[in-house]
Amino acid sequence: MQPWAVLSLSLAGVERTTWDSPRAAIEWVAARGFRAIHLDASMPGLRPRELDGSSRRGILSLLRRLELRLSGLDLWIPPEHFARPDTQQRAFDAAEAAILFTADLRAVGPSATVCIRLPKEPGPWRDHLAAAGSRHGVTIADFNATEAVGEPIVVGIGVDPAASLLRGDDPAGLVSRAGASLACARLSDANGSRRVAVGSGKLDAMAYGIALATAGYLRPVVLDISDVDSPDSAAGAGKEAWPPV
Repeated sequence: MQPWAVLSLSLAGVERTTWDSPRAAIEWVAARGFRAIHLDASMPGLRPRELDGSSRRGILSLLRRLELRLSGLDLWIPPEHFARPDTQQRAFDAAEAAILFTADLRAVGPSATVCIRLPKEPGPWRDHLAAAGSRHGVTIADFNATEAVGEPIVVGIGVDPAASLLRGDDPAGLVSRAGASLACARLSDANGSRRVAVGSGKLDAMAYGIALATAGYLRPVVLDISDVDSPDSAAGAGKEAWPPV
């Protein structure tokens, strides 16, 4: 199987009423046949700053037992929090904690990325996080970025097809333009006005997959089922649709 064909499920889209602990959420993903998982840093019990060494080792052990690869961690802090003086330090601290947590799980996620949205305007945030990522050997995927930072790349580009489609952009074209700077590719879909299950919207999955293969993308594709009507059904639809060849 090609690297880009491995599908990971993001917990950021899982209805929290379906589980009562991080263990249950992770087992829920494995039970649906996924080979990789993308953790949600906002989930109770998975917030990096609240996890001690024993808790981290427990998560690592669970992922190993379930034979789940870690594709990364979602940290969806509002971008403006990195720019505002009253929230900047807290945002930086949360991002660095997520980077360190990802590094601690490297045994099951050697290419795992921290997914984030940074302010689009120029500022110190990209260099700051690039330095933190470089210290711990973790790549960051900025879903607001149009160019990468670092050599080798530490803060790369993230592509979310649904968000692209809602802006009127072509996801395959964005992947092609990102090329080797692509740090995380998600799998999602949208119709004219909102996110929908993959296969129910405007995403050309075949063109998207070809673009990933051509770009030499080597990480799992992250299925994003956030903001859809039925996350459970959307998880199944995404798994059915991928890979598209």
